[in-house]
Amino acid sequence: MIGRFFLFQLFFFAGFIAEAQVDSITILNPVVVSLNRDSALLSSVNVALSSMQRNDIKKVNGRSLPEVLQEMPGTWIQKTSHAGGSPFIRGLTGNQVLELIDGIRLNNATFRYGPNQYLSTIDPYAVQQAEVLRNAYSTIYGSDAIGGVVNILTAEPAYSYGGPKFGGSMTLKGMTRDMEKTASGKLSWREKNFTWESIGTLSAFGDAVAADKKVQTPTSYGQNAIHSKIKFMISPQHEIHALYQYLRQNDVDLYDQVTRRNFAFNKIDRQERQLGYIRSKIRLNNKLIRSITTTASAHYSLENRSRQRNGSSVITSEQDKVLTYGLQLDLPMTFSARWNAYSGAEMYHDKVKSNAADSNANTSLVTPKRGLYADGSTMTSFSIFHQQNYHIGRWEFSAGLRLNLYDTKIPDPKFGDVKLSPTATAGNASSSYNLSKHTRITASINTAYRTPNINDLSSFGKFDFGVEVPSPDLKPERSINKEIMIHIRYDNISVGMAAFHNSLSDLIDRVKFSYEGDTVFQGDRVYTKENIGKAYIYGGELFFNTAKGKHWRLNGNVSYTFGQNKTADQPLRRIPPLFARLNLEYRMKRSFVILNWSGAGEQTRLAAGDIADHRIDPGGTPGFGLLSLRSGWEYRFINIEIGLENILDQSHRYHGSGIDGYGRHLWLRTTFNF
Repeated sequence: MIGRFFLFQLFFFAGFIAEAQVDSITILNPVVVSLNRDSALLSSVNVALSSMQRNDIKKVNGRSLPEVLQEMPGTWIQKTSHAGGSPFIRGLTGNQVLELIDGIRLNNATFRYGPNQYLSTIDPYAVQQAEVLRNAYSTIYGSDAIGGVVNILTAEPAYSYGGPKFGGSMTLKGMTRDMEKTASGKLSWREKNFTWESIGTLSAFGDAVAADKKVQTPTSYGQNAIHSKIKFMISPQHEIHALYQYLRQNDVDLYDQVTRRNFAFNKIDRQERQLGYIRSKIRLNNKLIRSITTTASAHYSLENRSRQRNGSSVITSEQDKVLTYGLQLDLPMTFSARWNAYSGAEMYHDKVKSNAADSNANTSLVTPKRGLYADGSTMTSFSIFHQQNYHIGRWEFSAGLRLNLYDTKIPDPKFGDVKLSPTATAGNASSSYNLSKHTRITASINTAYRTPNINDLSSFGKFDFGVEVPSPDLKPERSINKEIMIHIRYDNISVGMAAFHNSLSDLIDRVKFSYEGDTVFQGDRVYTKENIGKAYIYGGELFFNTAKGKHWRLNGNVSYTFGQNKTADQPLRRIPPLFARLNLEYRMKRSFVILNWSGAGEQTRLAAGDIADHRIDPGGTPGFGLLSLRSGWEYRFINIEIGLENILDQSHRYHGSGIDGYGRHLWLRTTFNF
């Protein structure tokens, strides 16, 4: 009831400000986004897309990147540990949401469903801008973009036209109760045709403390990261970018497994990710193709895990490595002032190395065994796509098509070899109409897919609440998303409302199964994956941003999602509750103060999988409302940001997570520039 009342009030307030006089309001800054694979002003994009700039990221106490994204409209974060965090977008998460770094896939062949840790392997201090698109978007980006797309744009060094310049900064950040100690340094060199920037970050995260000073042990871990980017102009028409990223997390304990699943320890000993790419952009002076951009990338991930049950002398160790090579071609085209298009091609090749062993602590006997995945498995994809956009009068029309070919090979002596070569297609169509100079309405339909990956087809081992055996005969998941959205924009006000309906078919989910003639293996229930049938998700969103005078800013958002498994006639798993956020900001030339409120309703509508999930209480997850105060100052070469979070020290947990949120705490970040 409280959630519905708040939703009504927020819609009422948004309608009020949309009709308000605008003479005394300062113009909002334009934002450039890239999730359509081409730069465009956010105000001109006809999809539910949100962007968070570096200046706003600095105002947030995000120990990890998922905690930063939690501040964005329509983004719900679930965490098994504070070192992880999986974005839920319109009711879907994990491998049903595509994650990108500078437009390059972070999702690889072993991405799994549910709360995971992949997005937390990006250093927040190396992020220039975060973009979240809340819609099915496989036409542009391919597999996994069923719920939406998260694109992380890394720090972008600038050229210097006034002579060579050397600079840098040192940032120190801490949280009370020893929850964080971070040092991040940046060095840069800028010339007219060459620029370079490197960022190094070292963090020690202590045990997370929930409300009422509840220390959640074990949740501490260490992290270090390196980010380096080079840009140089070969000619005024030809630019080269080169990037290298490295991040490593050490000793990440899975808190829920230790506290609720009878493990003496269960941890990711080492989580590591490396990315390197070279990107060439050639600007053309012809009337058809504006530029040719090619990107060659190599992505490497390593995960070492270990666990031991209470009362057992056996320690299980697992290691998974994934090496991904990628090639991309992007061709933006302009046929006329009214007509433009975008074409491209992509290729990714994943190779998986996986092994495991059981060690007896009493006898020192080591027994090698099959890894979580079949060692030597590969997955290759190739796709082409084309998107057209046409303007005429008050109308804008858009349509696109994508073709994706896959080749998956799994050499598995234990369960049998698997060879799959599925084909997937996706398309979209939308039309927009400008009701007036300030108001636009858009209707769209998007098809999307997720091709079964090696995690789906080859997994053999423990997961959160059971043991999984391979599933060699899976088909791609598919969705059809319909959306209607209205935008009201003045120079100083932006209000958007969206309603969506996503029809899902051939969904892949775990079902009870047997292994070696038994439904239980090593003390856990046996499951496998199947295409279980059909489901639907619908919901609505409201988001607004406004300014008053020279100093005041107000923005907020609210999201509601309903999901139903039609085949099983029950709710979909882990659907977020109604949630919302409000920010009231007072800005001066060199300082700011923000009063932030975020809240969520209770979620008692549970699927059978939710009820079986030890991370979710049998009666569901209670609602919460959190109040925070943040401020910052800039003086010459020093920047300071400070925040008091969860002022009322309210106990809370994001629905589906395996750990409570932080209690009342203070954080301080100081940056020295030179």
